[in-house]
Amino acid sequence: MENTDFLQIAILTGESILISLIFCLVFRLRQLLGKGILYAVFGMVEYIQIFLSSTIYYEIMPGFIVSPGSVVLFTGIMYAILLFYIKEDVAETKKLIYTLFISNSIMTLLLL
Repeated sequence: MENTDFLQIAILTGESILISLIFCLVFRLRQLLGKGILYAVFGMVEYIQIFLSSTIYYEIMPGFIVSPGSVVLFTGIMYAILLFYIKEDVAETKKLIYTLFISNSIMTLLLL
C-alpha cells in the first residue's frame, strides 16, 4: 500500500463523477433539446475514450496500470446506456447502441 498513488485514484474518481453528472444533465435536457444532443455527446465521449485508451496510462500500484479512457469513459458510457434503457424503450436503446458502435468503428478507422 505504500506505493499506491492515491492522487491518481482521486483524479479517476473525480473524472467518473464528472462524466456521470454530464450524462445526467444531457439526459435531463433530452426532452428540451431532443435526443440528437444525447447522441452527439455520446459520440464525442467515444472519440475521447478511444484516444485516451491508446495514449495515456497511469500506474496506480506497481504492476497495475489503468487508462482513464478505458476505466472512466467506458464505465460512464455503460452507465448512460443503462440510464437510457431504464427511461426509454428498448428500440431507442438499440438505436443508441448501434450509433455508438458505428461512431466507435469510424473513429477507430480514422485513428489508424
